Amino acid sequence: HLDAMGVARARHETLNRRLKQWGALQGIWRHEDSKHGWVFRSVATITQLEISNGRPLFQIEGYEDQILS
Repeated sequence: HLDAMGVARARHETLNRRLKQWGALQGIWRHEDSKHGWVFRSVATITQLEISNGRPLFQIEGYEDQILS
């Protein structure tokens, strides 16, 4: 059970790393506050499209994404 939780955390960190690679969420936000959410949602959407189209997160044995099934 603890091993599965560690693997799940590692998978989540893989997603976090992909979001952070954009760099838009680092440092001081120097644009209008109203644009921050728009940028984050855009990055999240593009990252989800990557996952759905050939760049998936690593699979946890015995787990299947309900959204992609």
